[in-house]
Amino acid sequence: MRELREETGQEVTPERLRFAGFARTVLGAGHGAGTERRMMYGALFTAEADAQAPFTPCEEIAAVHWREGSEPLEGGVVQTVDEYLAALCRP
Repeated sequence: MRELREETGQEVTPERLRFAGFARTVLGAGHGAGTERRMMYGALFTAEADAQAPFTPCEEIAAVHWREGSEPLEGGVVQTVDEYLAALCRP
């Protein structure tokens, strides 16, 4: 709830949170001098908010886009991990 509020401005109550699954993401190439490969783990929760709060870009998130299914993302690339996380949230 805190991360959601801090990074997106969205507010949800604890009873609305639903565990959807775990994600593992590999960052970095891990090949050659000076490159580091890191594994990050995270838990994914879904929730319904009463209203959509306005979004203000922050240090961690530059933009948000609400989309459904395989709708293309204008001006950007959807990462594989994002598609995986979105699939966990679908009924």
